Amino acid sequence: VGFALEKKTSSLPTISAGVGVAGAPNRVTITTSAPHNIRVGDKVTTVAGTTAGYGATRTVTAVTSTTFTMATGTTLLATAAGTMPTISAVTQVGVAKAVNRFLEFLSFTLKGKPQRLYGGAMGAGRLFKRRDRVVPYMGALTGDWSLECLDEGMLPIFLLAMGAIATTGPTDEAYEHTITAAKLWGMAATFQVNKPDDLDTDYIETYFGTKVITLKVELAVNQLVKITATLDAMGVATDVPLAVASYSTTAELLSFFGGTLTMDGTDFPNVTQMTIEINNNLVTARRHLGQANFSEQADKGQREIKITATAEFRGTALVDKVKATIPADAMADVSITLEGSTPIGAGSTLPTITFDTPNLVIEDGTPDLSGPDLLILNLTGQGLDSDMTADDALTITVVTADSAP
Repeated sequence: VGFALEKKTSSLPTISAGVGVAGAPNRVTITTSAPHNIRVGDKVTTVAGTTAGYGATRTVTAVTSTTFTMATGTTLLATAAGTMPTISAVTQVGVAKAVNRFLEFLSFTLKGKPQRLYGGAMGAGRLFKRRDRVVPYMGALTGDWSLECLDEGMLPIFLLAMGAIATTGPTDEAYEHTITAAKLWGMAATFQVNKPDDLDTDYIETYFGTKVITLKVELAVNQLVKITATLDAMGVATDVPLAVASYSTTAELLSFFGGTLTMDGTDFPNVTQMTIEINNNLVTARRHLGQANFSEQADKGQREIKITATAEFRGTALVDKVKATIPADAMADVSITLEGSTPIGAGSTLPTITFDTPNLVIEDGTPDLSGPDLLILNLTGQGLDSDMTADDALTITVVTADSAP
């Protein structure tokens, strides 16, 4: 399986002017020196020039042939004489890109199911529907992508599931990426899969406008860390040339050896299994009159973060700690960390992936008794935001050799 974030990174337009406009919302209108082919809903990343505030990634809300408007948090000044801002990338959802990343996988079931509309009109002496009264079309393009978690190459998956990323480094040859929740509008990828037969005859499918609907990370004793993403695509093409696959020679598998869980800064002992689940609650299979492909997937409700863990029951101290978080307004700060065993590069920093839920509501945390066996403590909780302005129900921090998603 190969994939690429749907960003336009070549033939980018040149900015000739920018004007900030106050209002609700504050916005900025960028003028380009030539037609830009940017669309409403695209995300444009700009690098600031002389005038402050222009370096950001923002969503386009209006366009003409040579201008586009984006919402801003504050009112920007008009671009002054000096160095103009530049456009470094345009994310265009629903436009197939040449894939440039490859990951080994366990299964990939993304596919469309052909549908048909059958004419049902009656005719003299007709016992069955007519073969020439059939209209074919493609149904929803959905399926799962399952793979083993590595200490490299995972950033695009987490970014597609969450929405925003900030990077620092390198320090000791390691980069630290903080991935947080943000709007997923304008965030998608192209996936390409080849299904050759036993005679090596290629069957290539390229799915574009693909989003992560749900993401599940599983860790259990005696197992490798497994990631399963439910994908949904806007369209599929079968005429895109097959990309030449290349795989990392330095990435290593993450396993149960490097897994830990902490609650409010204290190690949660005797854990045998953990899962983190993200449900983005997106509307899929959005189609409108006159469309062959689907429209971009959109929000239909609030996202959900779920954490589960299973541990051997050892004394009441842990149960008492769990019980203390169950009353109203009591939250637990739970972190799950996956740590690799080999330092990054020639440095001493170990690769890690940390899932932090600072406001976890514990919904179940009592031991189960099921015959002559060890008592098992099951922990189930849901991550919540701190308040109306924070999107901090889950933060994923990745320390890796990768410099960018």
